[in-house]
Amino acid sequence: MAISEGFGKIKSSFLELLFPLMEKEKCGMAVFGLDLFSESDLQLISFNKSFTKITGYNLEDLFGVSSKYFREKIFQDKEEFSLDEILVNFFLKKQFLTKEGKSCWAKLSWSPVMNDSGRLVHLVLRISDITDEEDARKEKERSYHETRYLALHDSLTGLLNRNAAGEYWNSLCTNRRKDHKIDMATVMMIDVDRFKEINDTYGHVSGDICLEAISKIITKIVRFEEVFRWGGDEFLIIMANADQEVAELKKDQIKTAIEAYVFKSEKLKNVVLSVSIGYTVKKNLFQGQPLGDAVDLADASMYCDKKVGHTVDLTVD
Repeated sequence: MAISEGFGKIKSSFLELLFPLMEKEKCGMAVFGLDLFSESDLQLISFNKSFTKITGYNLEDLFGVSSKYFREKIFQDKEEFSLDEILVNFFLKKQFLTKEGKSCWAKLSWSPVMNDSGRLVHLVLRISDITDEEDARKEKERSYHETRYLALHDSLTGLLNRNAAGEYWNSLCTNRRKDHKIDMATVMMIDVDRFKEINDTYGHVSGDICLEAISKIITKIVRFEEVFRWGGDEFLIIMANADQEVAELKKDQIKTAIEAYVFKSEKLKNVVLSVSIGYTVKKNLFQGQPLGDAVDLADASMYCDKKVGHTVDLTVD
């Protein structure tokens, strides 16, 4: 059956008014009519030139197809839904494929047309190409995440940095962690022994290699999100709900693992790493509690370890 003949059978006063208006619209418009045989699906009746411009399809390509086929062909959507659901969901943002197979984004809206009995007889679909806007939004989002990543990570080791430590500490103090309630936290400071000597003897590149090796060792013992490059040759650890027993265990594990590390590089094969570690256990965390106070205590404890070979217990209620 020719398209013109099909139109002759399905035209109504509503369609006669609608079709001229559709051609004036900049957005794509398509009209569906109720399938008279199944009365459970809609058939494509017509669409305007803007629809062709957006999708690449001519009316000959899609005339008479069901709305189910239309969704699968253009929107790759095989999800089943009823006409009642169509009447509820009027707006949608969705990815679609042009006739040439190009992936684009569209903003969709549709308007149901009822007869005097309240029965759905036509559905008018509007489609606007928002690919440029969506690409810009994604680029902005990507740029935001990239900027935030750089702001919160150390470029050498890939560890979280001092800024991230502050954010993490604040989340603990306000009990905003999703995994569990926070009753206390251990703040641990790690300082590489004789690091200046390593730099002076083997060069700064070798010093960087040592810092990278130490960061990998620490994150095998403590969760990545709790380890921070504090600056220079110092690393900070913030362990939620970790008491003195846990702190001592982690301290010993870190020291042992670092001292046992053997470099594969011929240049560094004689380098034996060691670290000094101090910590403080903070109890009764409260919102606004400064991280700096805990860091100062952990730092003081670390220097005791460096000078006399053991860590001073600095538990604070």
